[in-house]
Parts: sequence; structure tokens; C-alpha cells
Amino acid sequence: LCDAVSNAPDRIDVLRGVIAQLDEDFGDLTRRPAMLLARWRRQCYLTGKHVSIRDVERTTRGTCLGLEDDASLLIQTEAGPQRCYAGAVTVESGGSG
Repeated sequence: LCDAVSNAPDRIDVLRGVIAQLDEDFGDLTRRPAMLLARWRRQCYLTGKHVSIRDVERTTRGTCLGLEDDASLLIQTEAGPQRCYAGAVTVESGGSG
């Protein structure tokens, strides 16, 4: 945040804002899950980017197609579309965006 704005924000204020947003999102998850997922889809930075996702068992590489209804990332790989539920995500060069 310090790099993005001219005046460094107060850490406590940032933490309060993050906690308040998480609280709102968790409420939306139980009351309006489709609305929350639609917002996450609009804000998904990875959609259209070439990514590498490393989990305990494997590394999946391909183009991120976005979020699925179960909140997994759908990755278009050479072997076809694959869902990724967890892992370390790296945006690779050579993809779109």
C-alpha cells in the first residue's frame, strides 16, 4: 500500500478495514453466495493470465479461465480444463495481460 499511495496508511486502520470486509464477505457467503461469487469473478486478477499453480502433489500450468461455482480456479491446460482448489499461484510471462 505504501508504494500505491503517497501517504502511508495507518496499519490499524488497514487491519480494521480488512476485518470489516471479511466479516461482510462471510455474511454474504451464507446469505447471498451467488452475489459474492459474482463480485469475486469481476475482481479476479488471474482471469486470462497464464499461471502456474503448485500444490503438494503437482504443478498445473495454463491460462486461467476464472472462478467456478465451487470457487475453484479453472485452468485451461494442454490436457484440457482443470480445477485448482489450492496452491501457490504464480503469474507467468508470455500470457495475456
